[in-house]
Amino acid sequence: MNIPHNIGISIGDPFGIGAEVVLKALCALTLEEVKNIFLFAPKNLIAKTETLTKLKLPAEVDVVSVAEAEDLDSPLIALESLKLALQYADEKKIRTLVTAPLNKKRITTILPDFFGHTEYLGKHCKAHPVMMFAARNERFKIMLNTIHVPLRKVCEHLDVESIVKNISVAVVELKKHFNLSTPKIAVLGINPHAGEDGHLGDEEKTILEPALAKLKLKNIYADGPFSADAFFGQKKYLNYDLIVAAYHDQGLIPAKLLFAKKILNITLGLPFLRVSPAHGTAEDIAWKGVADECSMLEAIKFAQENQK
Repeated sequence: MNIPHNIGISIGDPFGIGAEVVLKALCALTLEEVKNIFLFAPKNLIAKTETLTKLKLPAEVDVVSVAEAEDLDSPLIALESLKLALQYADEKKIRTLVTAPLNKKRITTILPDFFGHTEYLGKHCKAHPVMMFAARNERFKIMLNTIHVPLRKVCEHLDVESIVKNISVAVVELKKHFNLSTPKIAVLGINPHAGEDGHLGDEEKTILEPALAKLKLKNIYADGPFSADAFFGQKKYLNYDLIVAAYHDQGLIPAKLLFAKKILNITLGLPFLRVSPAHGTAEDIAWKGVADECSMLEAIKFAQENQK
């Protein structure tokens, strides 16, 4: 089946900056660029955002209206927008999903087991999602072996098989979306100084090194484990197509320091590509008209450039 080159955008949490950055980003595109974009949002929320920004949503954008809510701050809007976008993805009406940020805690008031977009999408698609962060038009890509896990529980969520699976999925997706047939991969250690030969922790020897050996049997070659601080301090990341971090902040801190507004959250391993800005709902500046749309604009352009 030939899937149309369509992009769907879910509106995110209406209590945050999602609607504002989406509207500003769409208005920054050319009329040709906004063709074949579906926006899943209540029309009264769009109207409220147009009033705030003094911008008009391009008529070429196809609005798929989420049931209008009297309470425009309701987290139900974010969830219903996402569900509708997924319905379109399931029906092959879109091939790439761009998600505006949502507030996980607010979503749990109506869906208690919600942990984030990545986990929700993986469960819906019965897939093995891999979270990767990348900067458009840059070599830099970093994936996470654990996602939204408290630091004290990270090692409980790391094992040889899951790491092999994560990296294997990433390699397939890098070939599909980035034309990287044999990506050069670096794996970061878990402990300080990558365990210092077991003196500061043995997870490098008991988990990471066996995982790298299993990957080699699959003809997937990765260097490491590297001491994370030296790896970035010595700019070794410039030599690799994919960096594998053990946990959330190990990957996100250098990504955001290096690429700031350009960094994007990309979910691999789904039947479609999912992209989002790497920032959150920024509720402290929401509905003040000052939100910066650069990251959302990068996400939409990335989605347009990487449809396969």
